[in-house]
Amino acid sequence: MVAPHTHLAISIESLSFTNDMQWLVNSEHWILSWIDMNVEHKMHSKHRLRRQVSIHGARVQSPYPFLPGLFSWSFAIGTDQKRKLQPVTSIIPDFRAATTAQIFPESPPSPVKGKKMICYFTNWAQYRNGEARFLPEDLNPNLCTHIHYAFAQISGRGTTLEPGQWNDESKRGMIGMYERVLQLKAHNPHLKVLLSVGGWGAGSKLFSKMAANRNSRRRFIRNVIRYLRYWGFDGFDIDWEYPGSRGGPPGDKRRFTLLLQEFRSTFETESRARHVKRLFLSVAVAATSPYMDNGYDIRAVTNSVDYVCLMAYDFHGHWDGSTGHMTGLYAPNESEGSDKTHNVDYAVNFWLDAGCPRSKLILGLAAYGRSFTLEYEDDTGLGAPTRGAGAPGPYTRESGILALYEVCSSIWQGGDVIWLEQQEVPYFVRGKQWVAYEDLRSIDLKVQYIKENKLAGAMLWDVSLDDFRGNHCQIGRFSLLMAINKAMGPI
Repeated sequence: MVAPHTHLAISIESLSFTNDMQWLVNSEHWILSWIDMNVEHKMHSKHRLRRQVSIHGARVQSPYPFLPGLFSWSFAIGTDQKRKLQPVTSIIPDFRAATTAQIFPESPPSPVKGKKMICYFTNWAQYRNGEARFLPEDLNPNLCTHIHYAFAQISGRGTTLEPGQWNDESKRGMIGMYERVLQLKAHNPHLKVLLSVGGWGAGSKLFSKMAANRNSRRRFIRNVIRYLRYWGFDGFDIDWEYPGSRGGPPGDKRRFTLLLQEFRSTFETESRARHVKRLFLSVAVAATSPYMDNGYDIRAVTNSVDYVCLMAYDFHGHWDGSTGHMTGLYAPNESEGSDKTHNVDYAVNFWLDAGCPRSKLILGLAAYGRSFTLEYEDDTGLGAPTRGAGAPGPYTRESGILALYEVCSSIWQGGDVIWLEQQEVPYFVRGKQWVAYEDLRSIDLKVQYIKENKLAGAMLWDVSLDDFRGNHCQIGRFSLLMAINKAMGPI
């Protein structure tokens, strides 16, 4: 592994180019303020630049072992004295003139025409501490075609929707989170915002109660329409994890199909009767068996919805008792049993072969890592025995999972990054901590897979776990989300 650079040159927070694009650059020890033209070293004195900062673009190799770059830039910074640009090294001796940093445009090229970029926004990310706290205003609406607001809840009686957090709904003297997310449409008039219900924590019990018979489904659907129209959502996303499993009876597979058919029919009827745009309907679905087998009549399900978000992650985790990658694109060679089926390619083809149209299948991508604690420090490969979940991160504070920005921070502290050639994903090891995650290379390969297989687009779970401030991975804000947009390509 190449050691991380400890003296990265500068951080330019915002630069205006002639085409009015905003570019973000990040690194460790230097701060350059475009407003007052001050350069400040965190451990030294402040220096005044008189007028000019020049930036010269050049394609170079990324110095970051965990983020093999899309493109990089070198910097020349100096003072404008008698029309001669003098290097900053003349006033700051330890400045590295050759240091490089990665940059991304704030508003990248739009995704390929017809491709969707689904961004899940989680209403509990507001409770994280410090710079990890994520609010609606932290979202960049130009990086998503659809935002799924996660999660609303089904009421205890199974008849209505309820907000998932105390501040979802606006109240007197307070603009709620719903409204704050919906206000992002003012910045991107093509943006669609759907309300999502369910999630892993919701299980199946209340879904089963709601879907139990035609009357209960009809009552729920009518109440959902009122709720969506009242708050101004563009549609409804159902994240039932999972029909026929996790406390739900086998008959829920059929009832889920009926629920979606009745939702679609009622949405269409309401649209015609009120002369308004029809509400969108989407589902988030499993990518592993037995959940896929027990939960879905795939052809019937996909006939009723506008698109399907395939949750193609968490193929492996600390619950396995051994190391494994959570988002492998393909199976390892000579794999057996679940290793053959727990990968993106198998899950995608399972859904396609069962009748899901390519034009409706959205590939889910992960902005987080799954961590393990190894049993033995010298046994670090795939399938190595583990003693449990990895250590919690300082912000997410949950064993076995790390936000991308926590993964990047860990890598900067030293360790080894290994690339799995067959699965086309990286993992990171330091001591007894083993972390599977996504980097720019693996994300780019998955977007190419989406394009080659003519899938409908990508989904990211979730945007608050990406390096949304750009303070940790050193490649700019929303590092993975920006990379997905770029790899999708221009219209």
